[in-house]
Amino acid sequence: MQRLTFYDEFGDPCYRTKSYSSLHMKDVDTVISGSPVARKLAAYEDAEEQGRLITLPCAVGSTIYAIEKNIRTNAMETKAHIVSVVSYSGFDIDVQVDGRRYINYHGADFGKIVFLTEAEARQALEKTVGGENDG
Repeated sequence: MQRLTFYDEFGDPCYRTKSYSSLHMKDVDTVISGSPVARKLAAYEDAEEQGRLITLPCAVGSTIYAIEKNIRTNAMETKAHIVSVVSYSGFDIDVQVDGRRYINYHGADFGKIVFLTEAEARQALEKTVGGENDG
């Protein structure tokens, strides 16, 4: 995505806005320099360019629904609460199940075996076990 901010000759973050000037009877470009908005947006854009900014599918504390394989059944639905997010390459999510077990899922698992809604998980579970839900 194209940057919205740039740095001036003093190293201050800036951004441009367009506004209508009734004095000039046309749109005029204005440069906003060093404002808190410019600094924060520039910091996010810098982090994104450096690969340090990720967008998570949900927040820490959210409930997710996962399909787990085990020995007794082909698949079962698990309701879990996200307890931490770790970023190495992409991101990993640690979840707590039933207040006891901890499981780690990768960001790439979302939409495959990890879902944000119960309905999505049930639909995927039905496909996984051929329409029969033992769990």
